[in-house]
Amino acid sequence: MSDEAGFLKAIADRPGERATRLAYADWLEENGRPQEAEFLKVQFQIEEMNTRLIELGGQLDAKWLTAIGNVRTESLQFTLRTRRVLTLCELRQWDFYASLLEDRSMIEEVQRIVAEEESRQGQRPYLIQHIEQERPSSIKPLEMLPTDGLWEFLPTSESLGVTLPTIVCVGRFQSFQSARTPNQNASELTIIWFQDEYAFPIDPGVREQIRALDWNQHAHDFSW
Repeated sequence: MSDEAGFLKAIADRPGERATRLAYADWLEENGRPQEAEFLKVQFQIEEMNTRLIELGGQLDAKWLTAIGNVRTESLQFTLRTRRVLTLCELRQWDFYASLLEDRSMIEEVQRIVAEEESRQGQRPYLIQHIEQERPSSIKPLEMLPTDGLWEFLPTSESLGVTLPTIVCVGRFQSFQSARTPNQNASELTIIWFQDEYAFPIDPGVREQIRALDWNQHAHDFSW
């Protein structure tokens, strides 16, 4: 492949294929985009290190692992594309499928989580749009369109076999600036998203969607 569109299509068609991603990284480097190339290569390095950590963890004492905990390598601050700085003040996460009851669909469970967070915080949360990854061609996607920060679910073929990533994350973000009300001195927003592993790190695609969101539209003002 010699054009970027071809690489991106190949990655979208087979997101788990390493060779295409590495070839794309080489192409980016050859075309004067070293940062994007390095990002792709570091992703592979992290994947390999995570695999080794899991392997080692299975051979070590559980009490010792609990005692040492995890090294935090990710900043709790996010800079939006508008230059507004956010701080992640609270993060809760759990196995989405472990909480999914037999008589409740995925859609109903997501709606329950959103409603529960709205009741808990007294404010409407923002639900990050999940981007579908590779799936069997016989399975049609669950179309999820963002409406006012939430998803509007339009199931096709009863959405049989469609899955979300395993871990649901609920983060409470704050800014030391108001979003819309001048006489308030801070603002906050609860954001819900899904990713394959427990944070940290936060999935890079999710981070970019957080950075791109319209804070002024969705956040809620308050004073300390």
